[in-house]
Amino acid sequence: MDMNFEAAFAPTSGVQVPCDITGSPWSFQPPSGFSEPLDMASALFKFAVLAEMRDTETSNHMVRVGQLAGLLAQQVTGDARFAAMICRAAPLHDIGKVCVRDAVLMKPGPLTDREWVDMRLHTVMGADLLHFPGHPLAQLAEEIALHHHERYDGAGYPAGMSGEAIPLSARIVSVVDCLDAATMRRCYKPAMPPAQVFLTLAAQAGRQFDPMVVECALAIQQPLLDMIMAVNERLQGRRLSDLGSTIFSMMPL
Repeated sequence: MDMNFEAAFAPTSGVQVPCDITGSPWSFQPPSGFSEPLDMASALFKFAVLAEMRDTETSNHMVRVGQLAGLLAQQVTGDARFAAMICRAAPLHDIGKVCVRDAVLMKPGPLTDREWVDMRLHTVMGADLLHFPGHPLAQLAEEIALHHHERYDGAGYPAGMSGEAIPLSARIVSVVDCLDAATMRRCYKPAMPPAQVFLTLAAQAGRQFDPMVVECALAIQQPLLDMIMAVNERLQGRRLSDLGSTIFSMMPL
């Protein structure tokens, strides 16, 4: 049966439909002077859960990158506070991929030039999603999301930054992102043996990666590999929503 919904739900003659509902019982009105601080760690974790809804392996990669970044940041800087912050911020480096079409994100073969343009936009879109002025953890996550595909030689994206103009956080995440991605099997590629991965990192020092960061990564090869295994064991068959935001805290080896 055909139904004219506009007509069916129109008010009957003489019925007044209020346009201002500010005084209605179903309209939330915060108390005078009310202020609720934003729990940024929990808010960022919800972004990670959103990414997991798209691709479980992506969520595992996020947690591994966070833990690897914390481990490498400690080696690079010796600053435990910075290491703990980057461990929480780095998992969202690829959050902009939730805005990328499945046909591109999940494609099993090489991307076309047009698809690469779409894929590379994930850096800018991720930074937009993470833009919370005045929140240091979110600012660090935004910085990483925007710049982790810059290259030391200036041939990266989105801004073509080079050398130490690239934020240190992004230079660290760039190394561990590639380390983790290379050691994992994906639908479009086999896993690379760890020894070959570290040889590749060394070969790309001064090109794709900061030589100092690579040197630090080479100095802790086994702890980095042990961390990958530890995260995989902890996440096996479990979802981020089951584990809670503490999964982004630094894990002891």
